[in-house]
Amino acid sequence: MAHYTQHSFNLNVNPPLPKGTQVAVGTSAVSLQRFGFNMPIEISTASAFRQGANPAQLKTITVMAHFDTGASRTSIDDGLAQHLGLIPTGVGTIRTAAGPKTMNNYAVDVAFLNTQLHGLLNLQVGACDLGFDLAKNQANPNDITNFGVLIGRDIMSLWHITWHGPTSTVMISD
Repeated sequence: MAHYTQHSFNLNVNPPLPKGTQVAVGTSAVSLQRFGFNMPIEISTASAFRQGANPAQLKTITVMAHFDTGASRTSIDDGLAQHLGLIPTGVGTIRTAAGPKTMNNYAVDVAFLNTQLHGLLNLQVGACDLGFDLAKNQANPNDITNFGVLIGRDIMSLWHITWHGPTSTVMISD
C-alpha cells in the first residue's frame, strides 16, 4: 500500500502504519484551509498515442494539481493540453460557475511525484480553463497557486484520503 502525506505541522499517525509502508511526506507552511490541497504531478501524452509518434512531439511536464471534490472528472487546462500537443478524443459538456460549456476530452498518463502512489495510464480527462500560466510554471513548478490540472472524484475514488484539519495534514493511500 502506498501513501502520500502533506502537512504543515508534526505528524503523529495513530495507529502506526504497518512496517515497510512507503510514506512520502510533503510539507508546506501554507495552510490547506487557504489554498486547498495541491500536489505535483507529471502529465504526458497517453501511452495509447505514443506508438508510431514522433518522439520529438511527445511532451511531459510537471505541474501542480488541485484536488476538487466538486469535480466528478479530472480536467486539464485547455492551454496546457495544447502545449502538450494532446489529441482530442471527443468533446464533453462541463458545468462551470458561468454555466455549461462544451470542451475537448483528452487521454493522458499521470504520475504522482514524490509518492509511491500508482500512476494512471490512458486516463480520460476533460478540458477546462484554469488560467494556467506556462511561463510561471517553468519558473516555479511548485507554485501552488498555478495549477494545470484539477483532480476529480474519478481519481480520488481510487484512494483513501484523510484530512486532519487541526494539523493541516492530508494522507493518501492507494
